[in-house]
Amino acid sequence: MEPRKILSNLPIRYKIVIACTALFVPFAILAGALSYSVMRDALETRINFELHNATASTLNLVQTSVRLSIRNYLRSVAETNSEIVNSFYQQQLKGKLTETEAKTRATEVLLSQQIAKSGYLYCVDSKGTITVHPEAGVLGRKLSDVPFVSEQMRRKTGYTEYDWKNPGEPMARPKALWMTYFEPWDWIISATAYRDEFDQVVNIDDFRKSIESLQFMDSPVPGGISIPMEESRRRRPTGKSGGLRSHP
Repeated sequence: MEPRKILSNLPIRYKIVIACTALFVPFAILAGALSYSVMRDALETRINFELHNATASTLNLVQTSVRLSIRNYLRSVAETNSEIVNSFYQQQLKGKLTETEAKTRATEVLLSQQIAKSGYLYCVDSKGTITVHPEAGVLGRKLSDVPFVSEQMRRKTGYTEYDWKNPGEPMARPKALWMTYFEPWDWIISATAYRDEFDQVVNIDDFRKSIESLQFMDSPVPGGISIPMEESRRRRPTGKSGGLRSHP
């Protein structure tokens, strides 16, 4: 029997069901496709949002760790040398050295040290005059009009950062400095170096595990789609070797 005759012989209720089904199925398929597209976009948006937050958290963690490491290192250098300077001062008080001899020996010790790749120790007094410096041309100059020197004159102790450009260099670079005050000689003992030279001071392994343990959400988005952890991990920024990028 032909399909057309079969349909024509069916009761009216079956004809209505078949007609409704024929109309509903295409719409259902279309709605499913649109729904999948919407859910996929929501998934992408949530993943990107989580990645953005994780990146911001990672950046903040790295910057804080680097700053604290540099700060503590410079503080240790400055305070240790302050103790050395004080030891020569004590010899001066005991009459074993004259003031000139004590300052000369203290200066020799300060200038014999290198911080990071090109950093150094220097001293400036409370009037902004450089009393100890590895560059002979700077020694004895009054630099109270230089912003970071005026800050040293005001604070005398603590940590600061500033940009500095040496003659012949194409651009200024950020430097870090810790200063401590030796009052008997009016010396602000300063340990300073460019921030980008502290790659050996900062131990990336100290916070690598904290960064790598950052978890992305594994909760459903509307529609019952769960964000796969493997996909979010795959999207994490990596270095050429596939490992986590870690920069000082």
